[in-house]
Amino acid sequence: MSTGEAKDPKRKPSKRNSLTESEVSVIKALVAGRKHSNQEIAGLINRARGDATNDINSGRISNIKNGQIKKYFATPAASAAELDQFMENVRPLALGDDGPLSPARLTKLLPVKLGLPNSLAITETDQIECKKSVNFIMKTIAAFCNNKGGYFVFGVENGTFNIIGLSDDKFEKYDLNKLNQNIRDQLGIGLDIYTKIHIINGKKLGIVYVAPAHTKPVITIHNTGDMAQGHIYYRYPGEDRLISPTDLQRLIEQRVQQLSQTILSKHLTNIMRFGVENAAVINLATGEIDGKAGSFLIDEALLPQISFLKDGEFVEQSGAPTLKLGLGLITSS
Repeated sequence: MSTGEAKDPKRKPSKRNSLTESEVSVIKALVAGRKHSNQEIAGLINRARGDATNDINSGRISNIKNGQIKKYFATPAASAAELDQFMENVRPLALGDDGPLSPARLTKLLPVKLGLPNSLAITETDQIECKKSVNFIMKTIAAFCNNKGGYFVFGVENGTFNIIGLSDDKFEKYDLNKLNQNIRDQLGIGLDIYTKIHIINGKKLGIVYVAPAHTKPVITIHNTGDMAQGHIYYRYPGEDRLISPTDLQRLIEQRVQQLSQTILSKHLTNIMRFGVENAAVINLATGEIDGKAGSFLIDEALLPQISFLKDGEFVEQSGAPTLKLGLGLITSS
């Protein structure tokens, strides 16, 4: 499977947000590997799709893991080679020619001072955090992902920005799975984390890129160290601190807009698929259903009893009754 505009050879015409056979194969292989959470797997699939309006949620991964979608039973897990190819196609979003860890991007991000080849001509901004040694700070990770992402630069002295370099292989051997687990434990989500070795004048730097969170704001879920439960940290030039009311309002507005666009896009797709003459809109508060062919009402006494199946869930699991609407008749099943 490839990213961007590439076509999935196994994609079949289907409704928006449905999964292709290739995607199901990859999901089954990732689930079997047990190295990724459901949310991380959903994130990988969404990143490969490259379209926020076409995202799937982690509930879809649970459906496949638990064998709840019959049409996917016969789809085999991707082979090791197919999974490697998928991961390679996703990774260039960070490592490719235009990615945040591309040589061109890092050279521009970490320029050397004129006449001082062992010192960087930078300051700690809202995207750069320098450390002499490998030391991840969870508050900084939370702050980066709530803003526009950011970089840990290991092997550079904070403040002076002198290039010290990394003398051992601790960076290469760092357990990213453990880091990802710590992130999930403290922030409740999975984040995209990428690493790369960058050499300047023969000195090795360890670069870690923390991508922006797919859904913001990210809120801490535990009291840990200098982080408090329920707080939202945000990266400002040279510091990680509680988000300002203005920035929080902007994140909320962006989230509402993204959600609205996703839902509206999905509904418009369904309307076009069903045909305008066959589509209708239901007001869940009043029970009014209105369409081109006319309108009718659901008795308000029945509204609290109606349960809707969530996107991607095709079996009733909660035990609550589901009401079926027929022509002039409402029955309980």
